Amino acid sequence: MDNKTFFAKLDIIGINPFVFVPENILNTIFEISGKNKSPISVKGKVNGVPFTQTLVKYSGEWRLYINLKMLEN
Repeated sequence: MDNKTFFAKLDIIGINPFVFVPENILNTIFEISGKNKSPISVKGKVNGVPFTQTLVKYSGEWRLYINLKMLEN
């Protein structure tokens, strides 16, 4: 699998930081995972530091919530 890279603006709902995942990357995630319904476990890196997180669909939008470990990086 080719690595996919993207940059995103950090948004916040209440106290929960998240980023929107670009559509082309979402489509790759759907294809690899074999599903397009929430939740989907994803792995990636933030500034070279690996993470595992859950991609969720909330209020009609796919969001990758940022945990404290990810936020530090």
